[in-house]
Amino acid sequence: MEKVDMQLWERKEIFDFFSDMSQPFYSVTFTVDVTEPYKYVKARGLSFYYALVYLCTEAVNETDAFLYMMKDGEVYKIDRRFDLFYMPSLGGADCSYK
Repeated sequence: MEKVDMQLWERKEIFDFFSDMSQPFYSVTFTVDVTEPYKYVKARGLSFYYALVYLCTEAVNETDAFLYMMKDGEVYKIDRRFDLFYMPSLGGADCSYK
């Protein structure tokens, strides 16, 4: 993890714009044909859900802009993001981790 020098950071203007917002988030939705990855994992008896999370995490890690985070009011660039799987218990309404 490396602290970003805000005076030299090429994304400072974008950061300043979004950091003044009360909800500085955005969302993107798009259609992706996953027919081939689906066939690939199913032919090997793998979980499509796990494979898709893995592929999305790899895509995030290949996108420089997604590797920045805030900590104690400072901006840092991290080396890598990691996925986190949430699986509610089967048949239970308690949503406990398994």
